[in-house]
Amino acid sequence: MSQAAQEQTFKSVNSSNTTYVKAKDLKEGDIIVTGILISATANLNYPEKLDYRFKLEDGSEIVVNQSGNLKPQMDKVSLGSLCRITYGGMSTIQKGPRKGKLAHNYEVEVAG
Repeated sequence: MSQAAQEQTFKSVNSSNTTYVKAKDLKEGDIIVTGILISATANLNYPEKLDYRFKLEDGSEIVVNQSGNLKPQMDKVSLGSLCRITYGGMSTIQKGPRKGKLAHNYEVEVAG
């Protein structure tokens, strides 16, 4: 190993530093995340949905899965943006193919 490599500071890439948000565990008014959006990638189990990954101030990461009205709001957020997501509870869908079904509601805010 080179001298330069020995003098470097290394950080674990173990995923145990990542929290995965489950919408079913949220309560209306919960602030889910305040962090920097670092990626939006296809969910491994449901590739038609996105996983939004955020870096928090303490260096940890949190992943929020796409559900309810989250995607149309997140489509307006650029990678690298500081944002806050608040859970708004559930409401009944009023029209379209999922009319009458319950959906999760979110409020997405971007700093600046």
